[in-house]
Amino acid sequence: MITLVPRILGFLFYYSPSHPSAEAILPALADLPAHFEQQYQDKVQTLVQAMIAEVQDEAKPEARHEALAREFSLLFEGLGEMPAPPWGSVYLDSESIVMGESTVEYRRFLASSGIALDTQMREPDDQFGLMLLAFAQLLESEKFDASTELLEQHLLPWAFRYLEVLQQVEGISPFYPNLAQVTHLYLTSLVEELELSPAEKPLFK
Repeated sequence: MITLVPRILGFLFYYSPSHPSAEAILPALADLPAHFEQQYQDKVQTLVQAMIAEVQDEAKPEARHEALAREFSLLFEGLGEMPAPPWGSVYLDSESIVMGESTVEYRRFLASSGIALDTQMREPDDQFGLMLLAFAQLLESEKFDASTELLEQHLLPWAFRYLEVLQQVEGISPFYPNLAQVTHLYLTSLVEELELSPAEKPLFK
């Protein structure tokens, strides 16, 4: 299975547009539609083109870049009240806390699967982008059973709700809501292609 898609999406959900890793991955956005099933390609193409147009705004490129970096801080780094927290336990824990029991369970899963996330920061492992990157790493290591478990037990139970919340955030540019739509289509295609059965867990956000 191609790992380009979860890597690109994971990078964009985890790294600020001003980070070198994100800047290096942004040109690959144009390649995304070709890696989707045919029924999704036109929709993904439209969303990706809009995202690229925002990043490459020729009128005020520096201002647009700075604005996206501010939006990233709002959505992913806790600049003020976070309208769409990107951590699984916020949705899966009854108290909607970061580093809840679901985070601990996911950390155990990563350890048992031989995945070490060295981000050089003290942060929850169940950050949405990080989970996509872990999924890609498992695929690249040909640990297909573990990659399925990551999706069914740890990511998909809350992912669609998170992406829905992200799309509803007001007062931001379309870049991250469009990214959420692309990712929703990607995860939907995975459920169909791999015939996944996501665990049904109560959501608290």
